[in-house]
Amino acid sequence: MLLPELPDVDDLATYRSRPNRTRRALDLQTRVAGTTRKNSPPFAVTDLMDWTLCFISITSLLCIYWAQTQFQRGSTAANLLFILPWALIAVRNPHAALGGLRAYWPVLALPVFAVLSAAWSDYPGSSLRGGGQYLATAIIGVLAGTCIKPRTMLWSLLSALGFVTAIGVVGGVSTHWGDVVTLVGLFGSKNYFGLSVALLLLTAMALALKKSQLDLLRGIALAIAMLGPLFLVQSRSIGALVCSVAAAAVACLCVFIARFAPHVRAAIVVLIAPLIGVLLIVWLYLGETSEVLNSLGKDATLSGRTWLWEWANLAIVERPMLGFGYQAFWQPGNWGAEEIWFHDQHTDKTGYHFHNTFLQVAVDLGYVGLFVLLATIVAICARIARCVIFYRLEAEQIFAIAVFLFLLFRLPIEVDLFWQFQLPTVVLSLIWIYLGRPQRQPIRRPRAPMAGREIISLSGRRYTCLTT
Repeated sequence: MLLPELPDVDDLATYRSRPNRTRRALDLQTRVAGTTRKNSPPFAVTDLMDWTLCFISITSLLCIYWAQTQFQRGSTAANLLFILPWALIAVRNPHAALGGLRAYWPVLALPVFAVLSAAWSDYPGSSLRGGGQYLATAIIGVLAGTCIKPRTMLWSLLSALGFVTAIGVVGGVSTHWGDVVTLVGLFGSKNYFGLSVALLLLTAMALALKKSQLDLLRGIALAIAMLGPLFLVQSRSIGALVCSVAAAAVACLCVFIARFAPHVRAAIVVLIAPLIGVLLIVWLYLGETSEVLNSLGKDATLSGRTWLWEWANLAIVERPMLGFGYQAFWQPGNWGAEEIWFHDQHTDKTGYHFHNTFLQVAVDLGYVGLFVLLATIVAICARIARCVIFYRLEAEQIFAIAVFLFLLFRLPIEVDLFWQFQLPTVVLSLIWIYLGRPQRQPIRRPRAPMAGREIISLSGRRYTCLTT
């Protein structure tokens, strides 16, 4: 650190605590990481407007089920409140919106194929309407990643999730699941409540790990992250609890690995990846899972999921290549769906899926759609490896890694990424974008001069280096 000799200063610690004064003496204009420019407020008016629009949109998306049960045409109003803010954002940022759609089109491949499935669907109207809504939801995710700053987007997501969760917890919205009372919040489902709380936990963790923001904001995010597991236990959603804890652990491991040089990171990733793969194989195929499931409060059939999977396999055999069409299987009049509804004595004939993303995609869009889904997953995994090995991880990259791992772990037991007007569909587009534009490693600064060396600046002032 360089200190001028000319000013009369008694305490050198004053200069050590005020490095910007030295920079002014050197006539240098610098910007310290984590700070803002003098003319740029920490949270500008445009950021506040973006935060407000995002908060309204995400909160409306999370409250669709509650609005449907409370008001006539409530779901329609909630859907409009979800879509309209993004229309305003796209109109205000047309170049960013169009550029994002051109640059990040691969994440829209599966929704586009869902729209095209109306051509061979037995229920073309339902497939076209559902596929169009699915594509619109994914496009909104692209707009969120390209037209909104990552910091603003993540804090609006955290605020909306926290707000809806708090209302559900304070209001005591619960239901009886067997002999146990479980929290369902405003969602009407313990699984979706668990999903939302898990996203709240992982988003808060990512923001808490960002060192460049205010300590108060990091403290708030850390407190929310610590409350997340308690709400997950109250929701009795074992899948969300286990998957979120595992995803958070792996994401923290990635943050730790990112502290090393790129060649060291690559070596660690090469050593760890096969180990994780072997553990997954042992867990899925060689382990005795029934005892583990019983210890977690689940039966060996995963609450009847295995029976649904048998029906899914029969449907795939019937139409293997292109499937039945997007959302064309669970329709009144379809023999497979009618059999399942009759078996479960489900009279309203709504709200069913196969509790397995791979099987659901294969039934609706066949092996071609399943290939598109797997290609998207592999591409995201490659982006994660690239970020961890070569780049500095910011809050948006940590968020993308943690949430993607959480959704990846849930693919065999839930269907999160294949629906319209659902938050995971929006988040998947965010994941693709945030992992596609990481920041480069900071360039190493040259070593400071040796202590005691005298330096004369261009303006003629003398400086003495006190430390190396």
